[in-house]
Amino acid sequence: MCYRPHMRAALIAAFVAFVAWGCGHDWSAAGDTGTESGPGDAEDLVPDEPGADGDAAAGGDDSSPADDGTPDGDETRPEADAGDGGEEDGGPECTDGADCDDSDPCTLDRCGADGRCGHEPADDDTPCGPASICCGGACVDALDPAHCLACDKTCAPGPHGAALCLPSGCGLSCEPGWGHCNADLTDGCEATLTDDESHCGGCGTSCAEQESCVASSCVPSWRPVTDAGAPTGRRHHRASWTGTEMIVWGGTSGSALRDGGRYRPADGTWATMAAAPGAMDARYRHAQEWTGTELIVWGGTRGGGLDLPANGGGLYDPAGNTWTNMDGGTIERSSLTSVWTGTEMLVWGGLVTWPTAVRDDGVRYDPVADNWDPLPPMSWSSPRWSAVAVWTGTEMLVWGGWRDTTGRPSATGDRFDPTADAWRAMSVTGAPAARGAATAVWTGTELLVWGGATDDAVGSAPSGSLGDGGTYDPAADAWRAISTIGAPSARHHHSAAWTGTRMLVWGGQLANGDPALGDGGAYDPATDTWTPITLLGAPSARRGHTAIWTGTEMVVWGGSTVTSSATVYYRDGGRYTPRE
Repeated sequence: MCYRPHMRAALIAAFVAFVAWGCGHDWSAAGDTGTESGPGDAEDLVPDEPGADGDAAAGGDDSSPADDGTPDGDETRPEADAGDGGEEDGGPECTDGADCDDSDPCTLDRCGADGRCGHEPADDDTPCGPASICCGGACVDALDPAHCLACDKTCAPGPHGAALCLPSGCGLSCEPGWGHCNADLTDGCEATLTDDESHCGGCGTSCAEQESCVASSCVPSWRPVTDAGAPTGRRHHRASWTGTEMIVWGGTSGSALRDGGRYRPADGTWATMAAAPGAMDARYRHAQEWTGTELIVWGGTRGGGLDLPANGGGLYDPAGNTWTNMDGGTIERSSLTSVWTGTEMLVWGGLVTWPTAVRDDGVRYDPVADNWDPLPPMSWSSPRWSAVAVWTGTEMLVWGGWRDTTGRPSATGDRFDPTADAWRAMSVTGAPAARGAATAVWTGTELLVWGGATDDAVGSAPSGSLGDGGTYDPAADAWRAISTIGAPSARHHHSAAWTGTRMLVWGGQLANGDPALGDGGAYDPATDTWTPITLLGAPSARRGHTAIWTGTEMVVWGGSTVTSSATVYYRDGGRYTPRE
C-alpha cells in the first residue's frame, strides 16, 4: 500500500520514538517487571488496538514518545483542508444549485462544473416576493414611489399631492379637499372637491345645473333669506358685512326709514337693532361704513326727493347693540360716495339741495377722535353725485356720476392719497362712456365699473341704461374695456359684489317704470368672460337692493319693483353660492 505524505511523516515520527525507547530500556531479566512490553515479548510484535494507548484514548498525537510506532486507526483517515467545505483536498461541495441555496431571493445560486457554489445578483425587476422586486441585489417593495413596479421608475409629487405607487402605476396621494381627477399627473391634485361642481366631494360627482358645491356637497345655488324677523321692505338702504353679520339700515318705502336689522347667515336668523338716537334723521342714499368694530351712518336724504339732506349721524356698536351720536360739524349731503381706509372715512361729492347744489368737495372723518377735516381741493372742477368709489389700500378712486342736476353724466375720475393729502386725475383714455348709477368693485389690483345710466333728468329714475363697463389699473393709469359677450342686459340700480375672483352683477332696472330685473352674471377679469347666474331658486326681481359678499356667498336683500298698480318693497332676499 502506499501512504500519503502526512502518513509517512507520522510513521517516521513513531519509529524515532521507538528507537529512543529501545535505547533507554533495561533488557535484563531483572529489568523486565512484567508491567511493560519489550521486544522479547510476543505482545510487542502486535500493533496496539485502537484506544489501547493513553494518547489514543485522550485524542493525543500519534507521534508522541508514548506511541508504539504502529499507525493507529485515526492515522488512516484523510484530513480536511481548511476552507474546502469539508471536502478532502478541494473535493466537490455541491452537486446541484439546491446545495448552494443561501435563502436570498435576489441572488442566483448555482453549482459550478468544479463542484463549487457561486452566487450572482438577480436581474433588476425580478420578483422576489408578494409585491416585491429585486433592485441592485436587494428585495424592495414594488409599490414604493422610489421604484414603482420597476427599479428605474420613480413617481413624482405634484401640487397638493404626494407621490404614490399603485398596482396600475404612479399616482398621487391628495391633500384633504383636493382630488386628482384627470389623466395628467403633472398638474397634481387639480380638483377642489369642496367647491367643484364637476367633482363635488369626489372625482366625477357632478352637481345639477341649479346646484353649487358647498363643503363637498351639492346644494341649491340660491337659498332664501327669510323675512321672519327682518326689517320692513325698502330700497336705497345700505348694507355692511361685519364678518359674521349683515347689518342693514335706513332706506325708503315711500318715506325715509330710521331702523334696520342684523342678519346672520350662520343660522339664517335676524336680530333687531336698537333704535337710533333722536338726533339722527331717517334717511336713504346715505354713507355707511364698517370700521371693524362699529358701523358709521352719515349723510343721505331724509325725504322729499333729494333736496332734504339728513341731519346728524351715528356710530352703531353691534357687540353692545348701542348707538353713539357723531359730531355733525360738516355739511351734510346725499347720494355721496364714501370709503373706509382702515382708520378714517373719506367722503366726496353729493347733493346738498335739489336741483342746484352738487358738491365739489370732500371730508374725512376719524371715529376715534370724532373729528371731521376737509379734503384738499382739486385744481380742477370735479363736482359729482351718484358716482362710484373704492379704496385700493393706499388711495380712494372716485369715478363717474352726474356732474349736475340736469342729467349730464361724467366719464372722469380722481385719485386721493390720504397720506400725501393730495389729488391727481385718472386717465380718460379708453375709459367707459359717461354714466351715473353704476356699480364698482375693487379686485385687489383693478377697479371694475359696470352698468349704470346716461341720463338723470328726473332725479332718482335715470334712463338710458348701459350694459358695458371698464377695468382701470391704477398702477398703469390705464383703462381697458370689459367684454360684452355673454354679459347681462343693460341696467342701473343693480348690485355688484366681488368674490375674490369674479364680479357678481344681479338685478336692477332697464328704464323708469319698467319692472325690475331678476337675472345677472359673473364676470372673470382674468379671462374677460361672463357666466350667467342661474335663475332657479333666485329671489324675486328687484332694483335698489343691496348685495354683500360673506367670503363664501352673496347675500341679496331688500329692493323694489313696480307692478301695474303699485310699487312693491321687499323684506326678503336670497343667498347665492357661485358655481366654480
